Amino acid sequence: MAITFVLSYQSKNGEVRWAAQDDSAPDDDALLTGCCSIYKSLECAIALFNITQDADELKLKNWQSSYLKLKKAIRNPEGLFDIKIDRKRFSMDWYYPIISGAFNRDESKDIIVNTLANFYIEGLGIKCVKEEPWVTVAET
Repeated sequence: MAITFVLSYQSKNGEVRWAAQDDSAPDDDALLTGCCSIYKSLECAIALFNITQDADELKLKNWQSSYLKLKKAIRNPEGLFDIKIDRKRFSMDWYYPIISGAFNRDESKDIIVNTLANFYIEGLGIKCVKEEPWVTVAET
């Protein structure tokens, strides 16, 4: 039921809106990091569906379709995410797509190289925010 609710806020482009004033008015923005978490959760929901041998094949097909649309959006994020506030200055917008599994190993390596070039401080770790001097344990 929770997956169905979340996916009710998925746009035709695949991203999932992150807030709603009420059920009929989702905020017109989606967070890349949030959608990466939804993507991984949806992957797990599909796996659990198969383990429990749920009989609702239509639900499974809808989830699989949503999963593929969301993967495409994560892999091609330009103009879909963080429209109201540009969050590319946050390192998590670079590494969440990797840990979500939306990219293969070679693609992930390229993203990591870019992340290190923009966010790594030698001997300290990974900065949370590109222009800030501090690093955090979570990002590192």
